[in-house]
Amino acid sequence: MDPVFTEKINILIVDDNNAPFILPLIRSFSGQKNIHLYALVFSEKKPNLFRYSRYLREVYSIRGTIQDHFESGVKETIVRCQAHLVIPTREWISQLFAKNASWLNGMVKVHPISGESTIETTMDKIKLNQWLIDHGFPHSWALPINQGGLNDIDVAEIPFPVLVKPLTGAGGIGIKLVNDARMLSDLLAQEKKYQKDYFFQELIQGYDIDVSLFSVQGNILCHTIQKGILVGSFTFPRGIEFIRNNALLELTEKIIGQLSYTGIAHLDFRFDAKTGEYILVDFNARYWNSMQGSRLMGVNFPLLITAYTLEIQMKFPEYSTGYFYYGTAGIKKILKNVVSGNRVPIKLKNTQIPAIARDPFPELLYLIKWVMKTIF
Repeated sequence: MDPVFTEKINILIVDDNNAPFILPLIRSFSGQKNIHLYALVFSEKKPNLFRYSRYLREVYSIRGTIQDHFESGVKETIVRCQAHLVIPTREWISQLFAKNASWLNGMVKVHPISGESTIETTMDKIKLNQWLIDHGFPHSWALPINQGGLNDIDVAEIPFPVLVKPLTGAGGIGIKLVNDARMLSDLLAQEKKYQKDYFFQELIQGYDIDVSLFSVQGNILCHTIQKGILVGSFTFPRGIEFIRNNALLELTEKIIGQLSYTGIAHLDFRFDAKTGEYILVDFNARYWNSMQGSRLMGVNFPLLITAYTLEIQMKFPEYSTGYFYYGTAGIKKILKNVVSGNRVPIKLKNTQIPAIARDPFPELLYLIKWVMKTIF
């Protein structure tokens, strides 16, 4: 059961116009009449199409980078919308909030976050992997790429096939599969961008499994575990199954406890079919795309964390098991089950469709924009 908000609460979401999951975050507060949402966007461009969500009262836009205008922009907007609570969307925005905690704490409450150095460790994939090694946790083979390309690397030590991945990033963007030394040499020669802010990581044979959680000082207060279905190449799956996995939860509790981590997080693990271990490959110290699925299973992370931050009495729930499908994948699954006569067809509520139907303009305008671009 969701927490009850009996008084009006103004929430300000702070973004850099690049968070792909801001719309699921906004929609997590649907149905809450006493919660009023505002957004502050730092960007040279107009705020993205999330600004047309019916759940937003107003969107404030500041031209320029968030680093240059953070204090003045946030202070001014907190006053303008009379914010009681602020939610940062990205890891580096959370770092700015942690850095400026002294004056922020006197103005407004902030969704719980870790310190700057902890966020940096989780955000940089090489630093994260080294942290896992230093603390005796299962880890992958990983190596940073420097300006010299392959000149400073013993190619014989690279366990092909490997992935070339950005040190930071989300959604599988920029990841390349490299099968051998020649392919790697050609890639680095053709694409100079891979010689900076990228790294090698072994391709672990197995499957992806994730843990979403909220913790305070290393203690997990609520979580869900989900395994991808309808999986694509190096991107988020089009469907997820929420499952129980005690071994993975125990490992996650140890990692979060060792970090003394505070905040929301989505941890991407890879099950190693050779060793039988779960290996943490990505630690997202932010919100994520599948929040609607977690909500469907009984854990509405943004709403629960808001209640916790505002010290509203409530109990963190256990999650249910089940399935959730994104966008068109849900429609295709429904049609396939109808045609095949599946006795247990997927329910409409287990898809993204109801949320879009209640708040259609962002997707509708995106579709119109895509059609216009395709035709003209």
